[in-house]
Amino acid sequence: MSKKIVDCTFKRIRSRDEMEQIAISAMEADLLSGDSSLISEYEEKIKNVLGVGNAIAVSSGTAALHASVSEVIQNGDEVLVPVICVPMTVCAVIEAGGVPVFYDCQEMSFKPSLESLDKLSSSRTKALITVSMWGNSAIDASIINFARQNDWVVIEDAAQGLGTQNELGYEGCVGDLGCFSTHEFKLVSTGEGGFITTDFDYLYERIRSYTRIGFSQKLGGFGFRSGLNYKLSGLQALLGAQQLDKLEFNRSERESKSMYWEECLDGIQASVYGRRIFRFFVSSYRYNHYAACFYIEDPTKGLSKSVAKLMNEQGIGNDIHRYRQGLMVEFPFLRKAYSMDRYRKDVRLDFPNASRVMDGLITLPCHDEVSMQDIEKSTRVIKNVFK
Repeated sequence: MSKKIVDCTFKRIRSRDEMEQIAISAMEADLLSGDSSLISEYEEKIKNVLGVGNAIAVSSGTAALHASVSEVIQNGDEVLVPVICVPMTVCAVIEAGGVPVFYDCQEMSFKPSLESLDKLSSSRTKALITVSMWGNSAIDASIINFARQNDWVVIEDAAQGLGTQNELGYEGCVGDLGCFSTHEFKLVSTGEGGFITTDFDYLYERIRSYTRIGFSQKLGGFGFRSGLNYKLSGLQALLGAQQLDKLEFNRSERESKSMYWEECLDGIQASVYGRRIFRFFVSSYRYNHYAACFYIEDPTKGLSKSVAKLMNEQGIGNDIHRYRQGLMVEFPFLRKAYSMDRYRKDVRLDFPNASRVMDGLITLPCHDEVSMQDIEKSTRVIKNVFK
């Protein structure tokens, strides 16, 4: 494989001054455990930045999902999950005792197809999960209204969506619950970590208790219910609060790189095996530019993975190749979940829109370590490889 020109993984850039301030604040803190006052200060900041009623800092985005799903379903309940997501989303449902039911997306979108939701749901369906893949919006008013009509809890997996805004507000702050990741690669990073948002106090109380080993001030302390230790540490909360101040700056930096990818690719009239590459549709909302998403027109089956592999071999790292990104039902551990009678067992029949999206999608990195010169060099490689 060629030496990487750009990669989809990176180390978050933190200045010496920023880290020194973290060290000073840590020395002055009452505690550094998950019971530190730093946690409540961080949660208050999340609420103020995103305009939500409640926030719960947790140890990872997966913890956020698992705690949320665990508190809104019972064992054996069905949860509608997009067939384009990440394994962590589905694992959270399975580990909470739920049954994942995979739905199709709308055409050229990561939003749920209402037709697919209606066809695949049943009397056992209790929740709908939307996923903001690569920061793309995955929810709107029609989806919320449809869920309300069916009495489903709406959980937004906004692990990659922090900073994206749709017509209803911030991604992750529109449904009943929002689950965020603050992993190293996210726009707000605590190394590892995440948080949950909700405007519903009863959900806040239940999920907060679950993430603190069942402790509930309202019930009288420990021993009244079960839970897990999903608390974030005080030191990570300091990092998170500092990063929240830079959310718009980080979004803007990624936007400039994302737009430059588009400019450079347009400038060389890039094509893949004679097929034009164009920008994946993001103009209807304020995008966080988690990645620059492009689409190969009129793709054949599996074209995206083949192109992603070839790009990686030429030094252009991308999420499609690194994470073997495809449809969830193609992963071996989910074959049983795809065996229920509601499916026809043919992904192109069961999920026609999602299949087309993943046949042609290409993602390109926009993170801290990607320079404009890297983008220029990469586009020249793309032109030479795919002309």
